[in-house]
Amino acid sequence: NTGIAGGVGKLKPLSALSVSRVCQHDSDTTALGDPIGLISGLNMVYFDADKEIVEVIKNGAENASVGIVATGDTFIADSNKAKAIANTFGAVACDMECGAVAQVCHILGVKFGALKVISDSAEDGAELSYNELAETACKINSSTLLKVISQL
Repeated sequence: NTGIAGGVGKLKPLSALSVSRVCQHDSDTTALGDPIGLISGLNMVYFDADKEIVEVIKNGAENASVGIVATGDTFIADSNKAKAIANTFGAVACDMECGAVAQVCHILGVKFGALKVISDSAEDGAELSYNELAETACKINSSTLLKVISQL
């Protein structure tokens, strides 16, 4: 999986991220006694990326960080929500698709990896920085992906 993501307090915009694990920050069946983020039916909160893919992306991307992405169906542009996602899940970024891809890969037994470039802070006003930086973040992502894809 490749694309852009909102940073949740630890990564600067336009920095690269090799995703180590993914979770769904908006999956909430805690009323049934489940932990927050649990994917019912799979009985998992986190989906790990393939370690080899994580390393290839980390080594091929300039100054890439490694960390957790929390996926949800909402564009996060709220400092309190961003902090809650970071604190609850140990996430360094949030997006809207990586978790679904990781789940499908897990179900099908396919190796999973992801490269994200931070497009915004996911805090108050994130929509403004997203609009300014999304195109540049996508260009960084695609050039990085072209560097590392032949190594996978």
